[in-house]
Amino acid sequence: MESGGWTEEGLAEALESLTPALRRTVQIGRRFRAQLEPDDILQITFLEAFQQIRQISTRTQDGLLAWLRTMAQNNLHDAIRGLESAKRPDSRTRLVAEDTDLAVRDATFIEQLRLSTTTPSRGIRNEEALTAVRTAIEKLPASYAAVMNRLLAGQSVLQIARDLSRTTGAIHMIRTRGCARLRDLLRSELG
Repeated sequence: MESGGWTEEGLAEALESLTPALRRTVQIGRRFRAQLEPDDILQITFLEAFQQIRQISTRTQDGLLAWLRTMAQNNLHDAIRGLESAKRPDSRTRLVAEDTDLAVRDATFIEQLRLSTTTPSRGIRNEEALTAVRTAIEKLPASYAAVMNRLLAGQSVLQIARDLSRTTGAIHMIRTRGCARLRDLLRSELG
């Protein structure tokens, strides 16, 4: 954390360390366990925390934990209200972060980085682009680079979470931030 507030990297580290305490906060009743999981609620909460990073007034982890608990509880209540408003909730329906286009955009971005070669000239262009991407990944914070390299290699979020001993929510959060930074780096380097 810098003196003026939370940095993205500082917030990511704080969220990772606070995840177990937050997960215990999210108590989902038996009726909705088939449709909701604590990590679903935490993923939405983490995305909102990054979106509101400038509005976080607390500078301590305890204060941040209290703020996140309130946000997570509100997200849980909103999700339950949404499920209750449906006449017959479908147990196969899963809660999805409201910003699904962000996740899809990131997945598409990562897919585009796994470039295919169908002609020799395209293969050369793809290799040049891949070299630029790998160079840009090296400039990311270590936690972002570790996740981005594994995604580029085709690993799933679940496998990365296992390999790095992190939650899937944390990996989704790092992927989102890593893709945003990688785009910025590539734009500035490629003009």
